[in-house]
Amino acid sequence: MPEDARVVKSISYAEELSFNKMLLFVQYIQMYCERDFDVIYLPKQGPVRGVCPAKNYQLPIRKLQESHRNAHNHKYVRREKSFDL
Repeated sequence: MPEDARVVKSISYAEELSFNKMLLFVQYIQMYCERDFDVIYLPKQGPVRGVCPAKNYQLPIRKLQESHRNAHNHKYVRREKSFDL
């Protein structure tokens, strides 16, 4: 999860963070805290604004059982990429 690496990098930074870097740090912490850890998604396959990331299949992800959410996203993102070939 990229937020983890960004948070660790910011915390372990030897010098004082600039204002912009502090704002980014707060955004990373916010993303980390808001993440739904009941379901783990592959990179770039997590829900976007609560719906499936595949453009042609914008199903609200909360309607699916937790055990089916990541498989659903993976299937339709893969399908979308295959049509682009």
